[in-house]
Amino acid sequence: MSNMLNYTEDEIKKISQGLLSGLTIADVTNTDQQTLDALYSLAYNLYMAQEYDKAETVFKALCTYKHNEEKYWMGFAGCRQALEKYAEAIDAYSIAGFAGALQNPVPFFYAAKCFLKMGDKESTVGSLKSLLTMGDDNNQEHKMCKEKAAELLKLLEENKQD
Repeated sequence: MSNMLNYTEDEIKKISQGLLSGLTIADVTNTDQQTLDALYSLAYNLYMAQEYDKAETVFKALCTYKHNEEKYWMGFAGCRQALEKYAEAIDAYSIAGFAGALQNPVPFFYAAKCFLKMGDKESTVGSLKSLLTMGDDNNQEHKMCKEKAAELLKLLEENKQD
């Protein structure tokens, strides 16, 4: 078997077994947290400079290396949303929500905003109603998110009646 990366069959077997047992690519390639933090800082700075296409590329790499990190998926989704790739942003926000074990309502609030931008009010309402059951009301970010969601839901329901 020809291997361009110069891994032995045993190394490939160990990597495969690690991935199948739930490790991340960062784990099996021994990518340290300091490197991931530096990449995150780069992606964040690109995002803040409104270089969303470049930031998206870095966040995508971070999501690949550590698929279970909510903040990487939030950054990736945020780039997609800023680039008006709403359907793709919704997918990434959903993964962020799952990476957070469905405990954080914030990804679903942003997904609802993407549904709204796409004109899909039914999915917007569904996302908003779902996220109202999530989170920890002692967490200020969760509480504020749920308050904003309740306000938006009320507006959408009032406009539905008109």
